[in-house]
Amino acid sequence: MAAPGHLAACELQELRTADVPAAAGQCRELFVDATWNAAAVGRMLGGPGCFALLARAAGQGAGLVLARVAADECEILWLAVVPTRRRNGIGRALLRAALRRAAGLGARTAYLEAAAANRAAIALYGGEGFQRCGRRVAYYQGARDGAPGDALVYKRALEPGEEGPPQSSESRRTNGQTKIS
Repeated sequence: MAAPGHLAACELQELRTADVPAAAGQCRELFVDATWNAAAVGRMLGGPGCFALLARAAGQGAGLVLARVAADECEILWLAVVPTRRRNGIGRALLRAALRRAAGLGARTAYLEAAAANRAAIALYGGEGFQRCGRRVAYYQGARDGAPGDALVYKRALEPGEEGPPQSSESRRTNGQTKIS
C-alpha cells in the first residue's frame, strides 16, 4: 500500500478515441458499468475539451482518468483504477496529471464527484485539496444495496502556475513519479 501522497511507479499516456477498445481490453474491470463503457468513453473523447489518460503499471492497463475542460473549468468525469492496483498511488498520479493538463488548457477550477459511500475516493480528493461544495441526493442508481446513492460534489482551485504536460503522447517514468512528455 502506498503512503499518502505517494505517486505510483507507473506510466501515463494520452488515451485517444482509437485507443479506447484496446484500453477496455486491458482494463476490463473498469469498463463493465453501463455509464462508463468503451462506447461511452469513445463518444466523450470525441467531444470538445475532453481528454483521457491511461495508467500502465508493469506493462498492463492499471487505471484511467477522463476529463473535460470548458471555459475556465475542468470536470473530472471518471477516475478509476483496476481493483488489484488500488491503494498504490495510481489514482493520485492520474488525478494530478489530469489537473496539470486542465490548468494548461486554461482551467482555473476543477470539479468532481464521488459516491458518498466511497471513502477511499473522498480521502484521495480531500488529500489533493478538494473541498466539498454540494450533494446530489439519490444521484447514483443501483448502488450496492440497490437503493440510489448520493453523490458528493467537490471543487478545487487550480494554481495559475500549474502547467499541463506537453501535447506529446510519449511517456516515461522517473524516480517513481509519473511524467508525460
